[in-house]
Amino acid sequence: MKTTRILAFVALGFLLSGCNNDLELTAPWKDIPVVYGLINHQDTAHYIRVEKAFLDPETDAFTLAQIADSLYYDQAVVKLHDVKTGETWTLERVDGNLEGYVRQPGTFAQAPNYLYKIRGDVIDLQGGEELEFILERGDDSEPVTATTFVLEDMHFATGLPGDKLSFRYTSDTRVAWVPGPHAWVFDLLMYIHYRETDPDNPGNVLDKTVVWKVRKGIEREVSGGQPVSSVLVEFPGIEFYQFMANNIEANDAVVRTFKSIDLEVVGAGAEFRELLDISQANVGITGSQELPSYTNLSEGVGIFSSRIVLRKDGIVLTPESRDSLAQGIYTRKLNFQ
Repeated sequence: MKTTRILAFVALGFLLSGCNNDLELTAPWKDIPVVYGLINHQDTAHYIRVEKAFLDPETDAFTLAQIADSLYYDQAVVKLHDVKTGETWTLERVDGNLEGYVRQPGTFAQAPNYLYKIRGDVIDLQGGEELEFILERGDDSEPVTATTFVLEDMHFATGLPGDKLSFRYTSDTRVAWVPGPHAWVFDLLMYIHYRETDPDNPGNVLDKTVVWKVRKGIEREVSGGQPVSSVLVEFPGIEFYQFMANNIEANDAVVRTFKSIDLEVVGAGAEFRELLDISQANVGITGSQELPSYTNLSEGVGIFSSRIVLRKDGIVLTPESRDSLAQGIYTRKLNFQ
């Protein structure tokens, strides 16, 4: 039997990025469903990407990827099903390019950019609900299914953070939050806002933001077979100044003023934990050269899971940290006043 190499795309964002997986398959003339869906009950609309990787022994995979007709099912029906109540919703196929989600140039055809959509006020998801994804491909094949729990809201632990953040050269900064029972993996980010002013022209003001991915793929710990009630992240305070020095260019022609920090925690469901565990088990000197693929779909590749976002905006620095930003060894050339 002839072995054909195909290219399958799964946009695993975590919580916000994509990856390409080369898969070795031995069955010619077979389509492989490719699904990516991250449900967040906070969203005003929910989008799920459904595509196909079509195994063609005569055509190069990269050529097929540029042909829109090769990426999508003509007669697909995508549904979401509430496992507890039995209610089912059929999603609408839309062009993501027209919805504000333009597909970036690259391996795959940019237009159309079909996604399956349902408005949040129609489905009215609640944290803790078990939700099933169903793909009917429009032929006699079995439906493709996957289930996940809609993630519950999170909140920050008292005082972590407070209204002010402290970054010290010789000690750790601590952030803690309390997730719901179904959140297992987290990213911690900071959106750092500052202002640039031209001292020769004070009316020339420019507000800027740099995004610091403080920690990624933070796994929730387990104690006594149960997930711990809160997640605590500690990191050296000096990393803040090192990040600023590496991501803001020194410029004597401007005066900079620190404004505030928006702190964001992004949580994802158990499916992402399983994905990370599989990947990490094969990383290292003794790990295999190729990472195993993971999917929670009944057939195909991809992932159907849930995410949740927790934010605290407008956090300022302590006076000590503002002084360190202005005069410290890493950032004094950035001209923060």
